[in-house]
Amino acid sequence: MDSLPRGPNYSELCKLWLERARTLPLSLVLNGSLKLEQSVQDLLAQYGPQLIALTLYVSCSGLESPQVIWEREPGSLYSLKTLSIEPTDEDAYYGDMREWLELLRDSPELSLCALRNVFYHQQGIGGGPLDSLTLTSLEILRLGGRHANRAMNLLHNRGSSSAVILRYLTLPALKALTVSELDIADEEFFSFLHRSSPTLELFEMTLPHHHPWRDPLVSRCLGLMPALTALHLFARPEDGATINPFLSFVEVLSTSPEVLPNLREIVFRTDGQITVHYRELLRMLKFRVRSCPTPLERFTLRFEDLFTWEYMLDMPTNEVKAALRQMVGDGLTICIGPDEKFLSL
Repeated sequence: MDSLPRGPNYSELCKLWLERARTLPLSLVLNGSLKLEQSVQDLLAQYGPQLIALTLYVSCSGLESPQVIWEREPGSLYSLKTLSIEPTDEDAYYGDMREWLELLRDSPELSLCALRNVFYHQQGIGGGPLDSLTLTSLEILRLGGRHANRAMNLLHNRGSSSAVILRYLTLPALKALTVSELDIADEEFFSFLHRSSPTLELFEMTLPHHHPWRDPLVSRCLGLMPALTALHLFARPEDGATINPFLSFVEVLSTSPEVLPNLREIVFRTDGQITVHYRELLRMLKFRVRSCPTPLERFTLRFEDLFTWEYMLDMPTNEVKAALRQMVGDGLTICIGPDEKFLSL
C-alpha cells in the first residue's frame, strides 16, 4: 500500500483486498510518507489486530518534524510478529523515539524487529520522560543497514543506525542482536545486556571507531553472552592505521574455556589494512578447538586486498601455515584474506 494521497478509488481498492482476507492473518508493506492519508489510517486501525508482519518504507522528505505513523488503540497490534522500518531515501530517517517505542509497546508478541538507517529525536513529540519497555517475545533485533548484505552495511554505512533505543529496552528472549553503530556509552550497553540477561546466540557489531575496546571491556561484554554460538565483528580502522582492531578479542578468547563456551563461529571483517598477528591468531584457534567444551567450527578473517610492502611483511610463516593446514585437516573451516585462495589452506 502507498500511504501518499491517491484519491478515493485507491483506498477503496485497498479496502476491497483487505475485506477479501476476512479474518485471515495479514502481512502488509506500506510505502511513502509517515504523514498518512486518513483513509489509509482508517484501514490500518481496522485491520491492525490481524497484522502478523508489517514493513514500513518511510520518508521524511518535505517534513519539518517527525510524524506519527497512525493513531492506534493501545495493544492493537497484538498479533504482530515481524516489524521492519527503513527509509525510502538514501539518508537515514530521523524519527520520533516516543513513536517507535509506542509502536513496540503495542506489539507484545513481536519476535523480529529491524530498524534500518533510523536515528531518533529522543525528546519525542509528546514531551516528558520516555518510559522503558520490556518485550518478552522479541528474539531478533537488527539495528543495521537496509540491504541484505548486512556485513557490507555494517562496514560502510557509518551512522546507519542507532543503538540509543537500547537505553529503554529490556529483551529477555533476545537470541540475535545486530548493532552497526554503538552510539551509546559502554556502561549503557552493558546495562542493557545485564538487565535483559538474554540467551544470545548471534551477536553482530561494528566496533566503535571513537575508542578501541581493550581487554577489560571485551571480557565484560563477552561475559554477558554465555550462550553465544556465533560472533561477527566488523571494524573500520582509521586511515593509515595497521593495528589489529580484533586483537583484544583474540586474546580474551584464548584465556579461559569459560569465555563463550558454546562458540562455534567467529567472523572478523574490516575494510582496511591490518596487522594480523598470525601466531596469536593460531594460539586462539588451537585453544577454541582443543580446550573449549564446544569446539570452534568456522573462522573467517576478511580484509581488503592491499598488496603493499608492509602488507607482505605480515604474511604468516611456513610454520604457522602448516599448523593452520593441520587444523583444516582436522575439520576447522578457515578463511583468511580478501578471497578464499589467499592462504590456500
